[in-house]
Amino acid sequence: MLRSTLHSTPAAFSRPHKMRLPTALISAMAIAWSLSGQAAAQTELSLAKALQRTLSDSPILQRFTFQEREAEALRLQASIRPAPTLNLSVANAFGSDEFSALDSAEITLSLSQVIELGDKRASRVGLSDARWQTQLANYEIARLEVLAETSRRYYFLLEQQALTANLVEREKLEREALKVITQRQQAGAIGSADAAKMTLRLAQTQMQQLKSKAETQRRKAQLAMMWLGSADFSHAQGSLTQLPPATDTEHFLNVIEASPAYRQKLMLNRLALAEIEQQRSLNRSDVTVGVGVRQFETSNDQALVFDISMPLSLNKPNRGNLAAAYSRQQWADQEQQLTHKQLSLEIQSLGQSLAGYRQQAQQLAEQQRPKAEQLLREVKRGYRQGLYDVLQLVDAQTELFSVKQQQIQLHRQWLLLRLAIERISGQALPTTAAQLTIPTNTDVSQTTSESVMGAR
Repeated sequence: MLRSTLHSTPAAFSRPHKMRLPTALISAMAIAWSLSGQAAAQTELSLAKALQRTLSDSPILQRFTFQEREAEALRLQASIRPAPTLNLSVANAFGSDEFSALDSAEITLSLSQVIELGDKRASRVGLSDARWQTQLANYEIARLEVLAETSRRYYFLLEQQALTANLVEREKLEREALKVITQRQQAGAIGSADAAKMTLRLAQTQMQQLKSKAETQRRKAQLAMMWLGSADFSHAQGSLTQLPPATDTEHFLNVIEASPAYRQKLMLNRLALAEIEQQRSLNRSDVTVGVGVRQFETSNDQALVFDISMPLSLNKPNRGNLAAAYSRQQWADQEQQLTHKQLSLEIQSLGQSLAGYRQQAQQLAEQQRPKAEQLLREVKRGYRQGLYDVLQLVDAQTELFSVKQQQIQLHRQWLLLRLAIERISGQALPTTAAQLTIPTNTDVSQTTSESVMGAR
């Protein structure tokens, strides 16, 4: 029945069905190609995206959320006043003769309160706030260290990608050279040794490519470890072929006071001052006042009882702790000044190194690389004419790719020096749109930092 139904289907009905199938396949292929293109575009990782993922998922930074809650709880605890005390005392009870049992007892019920003097509560709250500000400064230091490490791994990945691309280009040129050598060999102009030499050279380049690609995968995994993720991206966005514009580091010498390292020392100094205020307040003894009622069982009378007490301190009871707090504050002040000098020297040293690496990179780009490219063109042309042998051709290729490799490594080192200045100063250096964008660390993480730490 089924077979007869299929065979009895008119041709007019079967032809449109056959034409729909290729159309559907073509549409599906177009959609799949579009989706694959979108997926490929999504797997490209930018430096800004890497920094955002690090800020969101870094295990080092996640602890500060809990420290914020702890600081709020400690501030609340510091603001609590002493609780009143309820006292119940029984005198002249359970003795002998008329003082047996409770017949002659004097029962007193009183309520006492400690009155803090010397602004102890304000000094406790101030010390808690100073500790929290110090934790915020520590968070800023930790955040910049994490961002700097992410950027460093990102730059190493860019370097490895560039080295791999350099090897791919080298393989292409060696294949072209092998083709020319094979043609000359077939023409009888040279022997088989030249072809064997270039074939061996090509195999070595392919082996280096495999190693470089494996190293690229390792660099990608190391970068993804900064946010405890997997390398779910195809490549890192950016290029090491050009350098950003020259930077005048003298500007950063005038804004050292805004650097995270200096602000951390400033917060430590303020913390030491808050500790001095607390120790100074502890030199003032508190007063305890009380009021109560006393019951006389013998006469069944009642009377009010008033009480006031305070320690009798002939000398300041906290003078040792206060002297220690003064000593810590003096060191914090001196350390703040030393940090200012140290940061100035570091920025100056990094600026000099930055200028030196830039000069080397410019020399490679403007002198050595053009000469190496010209040398390779002349040797290739001369080899076709029989003026040079294969060893000279290989040497010319090696010289060019060695210069390119040096250029890539110099650019990576130059970016790392810029990164060190950004980490110290907390400010981004200028870039151009056509080159690798190095985002401002503060701009990238400002929103995330505020959401993590909160406003107090």
